[in-house]
Order: sequence, then C-alpha cells, then structure tokens
Amino acid sequence: ILSPESVEEMLSDQIPDTKMGQGIFWATYEMGGQQLTGHDGGDLGVTTEMGFDPKTGDGFVLLMNYEWTPRSGPAFMAIERALMTAP
Repeated sequence: ILSPESVEEMLSDQIPDTKMGQGIFWATYEMGGQQLTGHDGGDLGVTTEMGFDPKTGDGFVLLMNYEWTPRSGPAFMAIERALMTAP
C-alpha cells in the first residue's frame, strides 16, 4: 500500500538531536543491544506497546490492563526484553 519512499520517511528521524529517534508514528530505540522500531500508548488502566527489529523481523506486541507507573514500568520492560530474547 505504501511506497518504499513513504516507509523510509515514516521511519526516519523527524526530530534531530534527540536520544530516541522519532519518526512519523514510529520511534527507534535500543533494547538489549538491538535497535528496535515501535510505538507505545496507554490510558488509565491500560498500557500498549509494540516493537520489532527491522533487521531480523522479530518483534512483540504487549497489551496490559495496568497503566505505566514508576513501579510497573520496570516489569513491562523486563517482559519486553524476555519476548525479544526468547529462542
């Protein structure tokens, strides 16, 4: 549906000089030595996140009925790392 040029533009860094690359709808970040592309969101009582490694095609979708807080955030990140390093 999208041209290769459109996909490249969506994934390219739109805000220079930031720690996390921010594309159009997509962010690029590092997790456990892997460069991932993904998107997250949430609302009261729910957290969602998806990420994938464009080089390998491996990825995850995480839907949780608990919001992101300083206490829950490390648990969410541990689940994400476990999903990305599973055999």
